[in-house]
Amino acid sequence: MRSKSLLLGSVSAVAVSAAYAPALAQDLTIPDGYSLSVEGGFLMGPNTVAEDKLGSFPSGGVIDIQDNVGYRAAISLGKRIDPLWDLRVGASLNHQLESISTFTFFSPGSGSSFSGEMRNDFDFENLDFEVGYTPVLDENFQVRLFAGIRGLHYKDTLGFTATEDKVGSPHYNVDLQSEFIGAGPRIGASASTRFGDSNFGMSGMVSGAVIHGLERRSGQASVTTFSGGSIYSDSFTEEEWKTVLDVAASLGLDYYVAEQTKLTLGYRAEQLFNVGGGFPGGDSSDRLVHGPFMKFESEF
Repeated sequence: MRSKSLLLGSVSAVAVSAAYAPALAQDLTIPDGYSLSVEGGFLMGPNTVAEDKLGSFPSGGVIDIQDNVGYRAAISLGKRIDPLWDLRVGASLNHQLESISTFTFFSPGSGSSFSGEMRNDFDFENLDFEVGYTPVLDENFQVRLFAGIRGLHYKDTLGFTATEDKVGSPHYNVDLQSEFIGAGPRIGASASTRFGDSNFGMSGMVSGAVIHGLERRSGQASVTTFSGGSIYSDSFTEEEWKTVLDVAASLGLDYYVAEQTKLTLGYRAEQLFNVGGGFPGGDSSDRLVHGPFMKFESEF
C-alpha cells in the first residue's frame, strides 16, 4: 500500500501540472526561446547495504531484508542561444523512505539467539548546469548532446539494534551517518523521435558524471542493561575526500499535446558508485534506484 500511494501521488502531481501548464502559459507573457521540464516518479531499489551487512551473518540466521522505496521530483529550465546551442539548469530530489530489515542469528554454541533490526535511509539531490548542442537531423528525429557540471549531495543513515533472547540480556544499539557534498563534470545525450504525423513518439537519455567531494561520517554505539543502565558507549567522527560515479538512463513513450509540448511516461534508472556506508574507514557501497516516471516538457 505504501508503494502504491507513493506512485499515485507522484503521477497525480505531474499530471495536474501538465494539465494547467498550457492555460497558465496563455495568461503569462513568456519570452521566446525557453524550455521547461517537470518530472515526478516512483523509486525502487535493492537494499544493498542490508544485503552486505546482514548477508555476512553465519548460516543459521533468519533474515528479512526490505527493499528501498521512495519518490523522485525534478525540474529544469533551458534557454536556446541559437538553433544549435542552448543552456540549461536543473535540480532533482531523490528520497527513499526508511527501510527496516529484521534478522535473527542462532548461536550454536550457547543455544541462544540474537534478534534485531537494521534501519536504512538514503537521500540524494542533484544540481546541474549544462550546455547542449542539437545538430540538424531529420524533422521527426532529434539528438541533443550535452556537457556540464553536476553537484551532488547525499545523506546515508544506518541503525542497528539487537538483543539476546536470554532474560535480562543487554541491548545493543549502533547509529551511523554519512553525508557528502561535491561536484564534477557530467556528459550525456538525449534523443527523441516522433512517429510520422501522429501524436506519439519515443525519447531516451543516458548520462555519466564523475563527482569529487567531501564525505563526513559519524556514529555512536552503546550497550545498555535490560533496565536501561549503561554498560558501554562510544562515538566517532571522520572526514574523507572521495570520488563518486553517477550513471543514469531513461526511456519513455511521448504524447504530443501540442507541437512543442509533450507528456512522457517512461522508466528511469540511476546508479551511484562508492557512496555512504557510515562505517569508520569509509566502508562504501553502490546504490541503484529505478522506477517509472511521468514528465511534462514544453518549449516557448
